[in-house]
Amino acid sequence: MLDTGVAAGAAVLTEPNAIGASLGLLGDEWTLVIVRSAFEGACRYGDWKCTLPISDAVLTARLGTLVDAEVLARVHGSGGARRYSIP
Repeated sequence: MLDTGVAAGAAVLTEPNAIGASLGLLGDEWTLVIVRSAFEGACRYGDWKCTLPISDAVLTARLGTLVDAEVLARVHGSGGARRYSIP
């Protein structure tokens, strides 16, 4: 008999849960580096661009993903400057 490691009668999760969703979002190396930099004070696109060897396309995509997931918030500063903050 094959041992699946699941106890008889135990519920098997088939729906995404908070841990799975978080790992899916933060499982990307660049996403983790961007979030870490935000905690260290990065808040403008240029802050990440000048300190990380990351392409414009990847940085833009990851920032957008983090805003969509509400990990970062897009804030409009004075003069229309776009900033990001941790909500």
